Amino acid sequence: MNKDTKVALKVLFIALSGAVIGLALALLFPFIRGKHGVKPPYYPVNSALSMASIFLLSALLITYIRDYREINARFTFGLIIFLIALLFQAIFTLPILHALFGFSSASLGPFSVLINLFEVIAMSVFLYLSIT
Repeated sequence: MNKDTKVALKVLFIALSGAVIGLALALLFPFIRGKHGVKPPYYPVNSALSMASIFLLSALLITYIRDYREINARFTFGLIIFLIALLFQAIFTLPILHALFGFSSASLGPFSVLINLFEVIAMSVFLYLSIT
């Protein structure tokens, strides 16, 4: 197995780990309700994608902190700040967090799944390119 395949498998493992945990959380918490007290059908998928995004952003943050310690470049420091902001955004848009505070996470409907899907794809490519 070549290096690129190993890196791709690492990225896939990180994304899938987050997705499994997000899906488990969505299925284990029965108090999540959308409009009219019904759980939206896309809620588990959205939770899985949101958690996968958090895992990928965390891996990117660790990668760039490690790089910053080695090369001490201002651009790398800027990337760290940018990744921290994206990580906070991902955490605060996590559907389970909305439900814990009594808000409905169904405001964007199924479009929120598309937003999270594109974010996971982008973060996966970014992590792959950062590691190789």
